[in-house]
Amino acid sequence: MVWHNAWPIQSRDVHGARISASGQVLDTFVISEGLDDRAQPAVAYDADQDRYLVVYIVDTVGDGSDWDIY
Repeated sequence: MVWHNAWPIQSRDVHGARISASGQVLDTFVISEGLDDRAQPAVAYDADQDRYLVVYIVDTVGDGSDWDIY
């Protein structure tokens, strides 16, 4: 599971959590944070290689005019 936090006076950041099949939270972690706004994260899981791919957008200019995918 991935999500972005919307803070009242600072940029959004991206967080994640691993959750068991029974719904138990195994661990949580910060994926990306910084001065640039981050949003709309998505995650995919590769069961063969046991790895995750997380993508999200970053406001690289800071005024909402240029969003890049990371």
